[in-house]
Amino acid sequence: VQLNRAPWGGGLSASPDSGIALVTAFVLRALGWTDDVDDLPLRYGFEFARDLVTRVVTLADLQFLPALGVTLAEGESGFAFVRVLDAYGAETLVRTPLVVGPPPVLSCDDMVQLLEE
Repeated sequence: VQLNRAPWGGGLSASPDSGIALVTAFVLRALGWTDDVDDLPLRYGFEFARDLVTRVVTLADLQFLPALGVTLAEGESGFAFVRVLDAYGAETLVRTPLVVGPPPVLSCDDMVQLLEE
């Protein structure tokens, strides 16, 4: 009996690892993942949770691309996750912390100026 081994050897990085809500574009990268040749291709699902017990929010369903660009809302400091699955459904889940600060407060004049640009 041969068992299917889950994908291994990779990680998840966030660039930058901190930013401003609704402003900073984070890039999540799941690089270095591998599996047995017969178990390829790999698929990647990106998720977010404010802590390790809160319900996870899906950022991107399973895709073949190991990267995702995303902007997060205020109060969403927490953890980004990647779920790496092989062709048979064996999976590995890893996380990295993200710090998301509140957006800047704009005056009415600042908002008008932004709209005019």
